Amino acid sequence: MKSTARREGDVYILNGSKNWISYANVADHALVFAKTDPSAKHKGISAFVLERGMPGFTTADTEHKLGIWAGSTGELFFENVEVPAENMIGEEGQGFEIAMYGLDQGRFTVAAGGVGVIRACLERSVEYARERETFGEPIGKYQFVQDMISEMVLGYETSKLLVMQAAWMKDQGLRNTRETSLAKWHATESAFRAAHLAIQVHGAYGYSAEYGIERYFRNARAPIIYEGTTQIHKMMQAEHALGFRNLNGRGGDVSPLCFVGAGVVAGAHSRLGAAVLKGPTAVYFPGCSYAIPSDTRNAVEEPKSASLNTIPSGSVAPGCTSAPLTGFLIVSETTSYESPAFTRVLTPSR
Repeated sequence: MKSTARREGDVYILNGSKNWISYANVADHALVFAKTDPSAKHKGISAFVLERGMPGFTTADTEHKLGIWAGSTGELFFENVEVPAENMIGEEGQGFEIAMYGLDQGRFTVAAGGVGVIRACLERSVEYARERETFGEPIGKYQFVQDMISEMVLGYETSKLLVMQAAWMKDQGLRNTRETSLAKWHATESAFRAAHLAIQVHGAYGYSAEYGIERYFRNARAPIIYEGTTQIHKMMQAEHALGFRNLNGRGGDVSPLCFVGAGVVAGAHSRLGAAVLKGPTAVYFPGCSYAIPSDTRNAVEEPKSASLNTIPSGSVAPGCTSAPLTGFLIVSETTSYESPAFTRVLTPSR
């Protein structure tokens, strides 16, 4: 980030530029991030609201895009723009935190849009495959066409579930950086794949503007880039699984529907009345037993219905998908999923 904002009395002097900004040449207000302390790296970023018409603040359209022609995209230019200090969002240096929170919302809408593209491609392809005939029968009867249709079905259903999972966590007020990242990555890649397959199903007509399928293809390419490229999301998910970072924050929330990696493994969030494990544990599923490191024993809240027993080194906890364990305890859930054996496991001190 090269844009800077220097404090002078009651104003900040903003200089720099931004590219690929949605509604840049249309919106009356802009949320701008700039370095107030260039030496502090990401902790030196602050957020400001700018108003169209401020002296030194100009905009321009970005032309000749591959797709998303209906969406305005452009550039912002700042030349000694005097921004009142009261236009700062949050505190000085809080801009990166604000930007990351915004990404959790923006990525979610991109993922939901990807689901819509997949569904459109699927519906149009099914309709065409039923109507288009060759050699006296609908092309939908051919297995290669069925293969493409089925791949769209898979992409649609899996993407929809990931989006719904992230939406549920948002509705519950739970942090969902990991789940939203997964949804964005999978849905956008699946949308582009579905658009590619839809063109193939339609043949030459898919390549023409007559049927509108090529528009899905062009529009589905950009979401793989913005709101974090696919490669960024792969890196995030891998580092989370490896325990190098916790995408939902230290002691963060987890979805009750999926495995969250070796670094932070959990069943369901404690707010749902189930157990949360933190640390290099085995994988927990409802109705299974699971293992925790033996040095965690003192941190375990142990209701009467829970039993902790040392298991031999080299054995595998029943019901778990872990490798052989060394120095672990096994915790058995003896009550129903809705009424778990214990409430939580705290992170052991290191």
